[in-house]
Amino acid sequence: MEEKKKHTSELDAIAPLVDGIGNANPYTVPDDYFNSLTGSILFHVQLSQLKNITNSFSVPESYFENLANDVLVKIHNSGTANEVQQELSEIAPLLNTIDKKNIFVFVPKSWFPIPKGQFRYRISKCEIHICI
Repeated sequence: MEEKKKHTSELDAIAPLVDGIGNANPYTVPDDYFNSLTGSILFHVQLSQLKNITNSFSVPESYFENLANDVLVKIHNSGTANEVQQELSEIAPLLNTIDKKNIFVFVPKSWFPIPKGQFRYRISKCEIHICI
């Protein structure tokens, strides 16, 4: 006991800051650390093994570029259009007689009488002609 007091007083003289630290253990572990340690180690080992696995999934070349067209072809060939026509003829036969072509594709030339190469813009009350 006398020896311990001697070392403490000597340490206090040489380095008072170190003597003020005390002899408490500064290291702690979380509660239930050692009970969950094996599971945590196994998890990290399995995770590292998964990172080393190569990608086993592959798609054919230009798959995504042709996907939309392929889906539309399958829908067109599935026969659902005939089912729709049949159901429409049962429910509303008059609607089924209407032509199904797009009427907005063709615009008569007489609708736009501006000569080729000219554009007309109307801004409020002024009319502007641009000749190209």
